[in-house]
Amino acid sequence: MRFWLEDENKRGMQIVVYDPDNKEYVKGHTLSSNNYRVLLETKPTQEGTCTIKIVSDDGSGGWDYGFNSAVRAY
Repeated sequence: MRFWLEDENKRGMQIVVYDPDNKEYVKGHTLSSNNYRVLLETKPTQEGTCTIKIVSDDGSGGWDYGFNSAVRAY
């Protein structure tokens, strides 16, 4: 599985992926050092539906943040 996040406004965001049991599975953070982009590649440990949350660093919920995201399971 691949999870991608691009923080267009360069403010800092996290992508957090939860497994089917709603436990945190993997996460990434946009920073200046990664050009405000995150690509996570991982192999699922169990079948089922994952939940993905995108969270702004300032806790505002990112309502005025611009971002792009994509998920691919293969």
